Amino acid sequence: MSELMTAGSSTLEPDLPSDAALTAAFQQPAQAWIKAGHAELAYRKFGAGPDLLFVHGWPLTSATWIPLITRLQRDFACHVVDLPGCGETRWTDDTQIHMPGHAATLALLVDALGLTAYGLVAHDSGGGIARALAATHGDRVFGLVSGNTEIPGRRFPGLGLMRTVGRSAAAQALCRASFRSRAVAASKLGFGGCFTDPGYAAGAFFDRQIAPLGASKAAFTGQLVFVSNFKWHHVDDLAAAHAQLRAPVLLIWGARDRVFFPLDGAREMLTQFAAGARLEVIERGGLFVHEDHAQTFADLALAFLRPLAG
Repeated sequence: MSELMTAGSSTLEPDLPSDAALTAAFQQPAQAWIKAGHAELAYRKFGAGPDLLFVHGWPLTSATWIPLITRLQRDFACHVVDLPGCGETRWTDDTQIHMPGHAATLALLVDALGLTAYGLVAHDSGGGIARALAATHGDRVFGLVSGNTEIPGRRFPGLGLMRTVGRSAAAQALCRASFRSRAVAASKLGFGGCFTDPGYAAGAFFDRQIAPLGASKAAFTGQLVFVSNFKWHHVDDLAAAHAQLRAPVLLIWGARDRVFFPLDGAREMLTQFAAGARLEVIERGGLFVHEDHAQTFADLALAFLRPLAG
């Protein structure tokens, strides 16, 4: 295990979309909707090369990957989707909106895209979903990179409160109203603690992730369905998935996340991965380290994935 790598800089090819161009692309309708079980996944693809599937966490959408796609699209074909209940993806009451259900849905997506070999990039609950998916796909997955994510045997706070919100129309309305405030988004009660600079939560992160939840009752409701269906045993079952993984794993951890996924838990989890795992620590990073320190995250991911992709 090594901790904190000082990453160099990388240069985008001039004909690839910039961060601003990608942001504009995500403001337009998805490139396609791909049928996968009881959902039609909002899908986008950027770049070319070996295939990477990006799996976002809660309560976010695929737009969280814009800073990373900007840096990885030169080397990889970046496949991004909104999970069921999120963003532009279409879903029904029959859609399985929970960690194993999302993994099964993504397995159908991988088949629909014809990906015979691919890597995974994930964070937060998306990291758990990606690990469950990789455990079932064996040698098809050549490598998995994850930011701060669920740890078997560990519990994080706030789940009960969010379930209470889900059961009360008044609480939902109040919560949605708070999502319209940049000040609340940047506060410790909001998302400020997820980043080195709390102001980031009131800027691009607010525009891409928080404002849509405040503006759309359907988008907000979809995120609450995931909370309602969340089971702790889905997290604990990941230990068995780790033992089945054939792909090596890179964990890139924000050390300032002391509430949801503390660093000591990541260290403990390393021994569970059958194909081996390495931990890289970004000392000033928080929960959403893939956005907060996108350049360092991307450089670490590239150094790990390039040799595996062949």
